[in-house]
Amino acid sequence: MVSILALGKGSGKGKHIFNGYLTEFISDRTQACIVGVDVSPYAIQLATARTRNKRDRLVFRVGNINCIRNALSGTPNVDTIIALEVLYASNNLQRTIRELAALLPEKGQMLFIANQHIDQRDTQGHRLLPNQTDITLAITGLDLPLKVYDLTQNELPFSSGAFLSWNNTR
Repeated sequence: MVSILALGKGSGKGKHIFNGYLTEFISDRTQACIVGVDVSPYAIQLATARTRNKRDRLVFRVGNINCIRNALSGTPNVDTIIALEVLYASNNLQRTIRELAALLPEKGQMLFIANQHIDQRDTQGHRLLPNQTDITLAITGLDLPLKVYDLTQNELPFSSGAFLSWNNTR
């Protein structure tokens, strides 16, 4: 059975709707066991109550991206990590990605869904280029394999969205 770690964007509902319902949707469709982690105790409380009849495959825990191992104590190994708009909260992006990668077995994979923000000094939008985002630079700095799926329309000069996928080939 596939085991997934889902990080960020809440595991409940309301402003935290995306990950909680996405986590549940993925588990319902695949029967994967998923551990959802979010910094908000309220979001975790909502998700836990909403999915109480799915305890065999859905578990939600309070945790912080900067000390993720604490939230995972007693959790079985995971095959896949999905991080939804949470890596921006990392105090050290490269360290966080290294720690996440260490949780995965050979052939494990991570999916990062993130926006890249720039300031007005980057008038050319260079940091929006898929190979120049903070996450891409952190992953390549660790010499990890990477696939980038850029969802940005070129006409949007100060916004970017990219799917970043990493396959562990250790």
